[in-house]
Amino acid sequence: MIFKHDFIRDENDQQLFPDLSVDFACLCRRSTTAEVIGKSIPFHHHPAIEINYVVKGRLTLRTSEGEFDARQGEAIFVNTDILHSSLWYDGGEVLSLVFDSVFLSGMYGSVYERKYIQPVTNCGGFQGYLLRPDSEARIEMCLLLAQIIRLFREEPFGYEFEVRSKLCRFWCLLLWDTEALRAKMRDTDRSGSRMKPMLKYIQANYGRRILLEEIARAGAVSKRECTRCFQRYAHLSPMEYLCYYRVRMAAHYLLDTRMSISEIAEACGFGSGSYFARVFQREMGCVPREYREAGNPPA
Repeated sequence: MIFKHDFIRDENDQQLFPDLSVDFACLCRRSTTAEVIGKSIPFHHHPAIEINYVVKGRLTLRTSEGEFDARQGEAIFVNTDILHSSLWYDGGEVLSLVFDSVFLSGMYGSVYERKYIQPVTNCGGFQGYLLRPDSEARIEMCLLLAQIIRLFREEPFGYEFEVRSKLCRFWCLLLWDTEALRAKMRDTDRSGSRMKPMLKYIQANYGRRILLEEIARAGAVSKRECTRCFQRYAHLSPMEYLCYYRVRMAAHYLLDTRMSISEIAEACGFGSGSYFARVFQREMGCVPREYREAGNPPA
């Protein structure tokens, strides 16, 4: 089964996967541009490993170490617990494999985990990897992803074994293909330990007036370091990211509630309805009323 896009986070900006079961810790999810509010997903993280295979269009994924831009037939690998965001483009369709490392290793602490999994998951600088079919190994890796996706779609008898077998082969190729790259990588703050509490603070307080000093204090850093962190991750200032987050939350309210537009403006921290409309149109390309009418809000 291929699940539909459903972006759910907990209070720590950690993405939740309700369909990722303990007995089969691997799932496949389909996402399209139309399902992604504002064509972007804010920064988040999760312990699961993620591989995004671009079926149509284009996807850009951002971590603290840079951007990965994938087009049709290409994929982006995202390591465990990496703080990342994504930008979607018109007509995009992505199929994502999400799995726990134990799905491959069989059990925590096994020789498979120590010898094959941890060299990748414990490499601090190895946050993401663009898979472009431009070498024999990467061509096979992309073909394996397409085969795994087909198995999830058709679910033939024994498909669980086949998924695990092909994903293990994919992992061995990834380990081999990135060996030289990982050997040169410096250790980094892969988990975004400074960013996470600041993002959490914004998520908890976006509905009221927030000062730069407050965001910086949440991360136990100076205002200058706070700004540097946001520029490094989001290419935005802290206050610009706050505005970005408020608009995305407002879009959720417009589609998922019956709140009036003025009530949404107040709930999302905008000082006035006119300011809310102006900022929303700049970010989303239409005014809030038009967005709600086009998005089939609840009856």
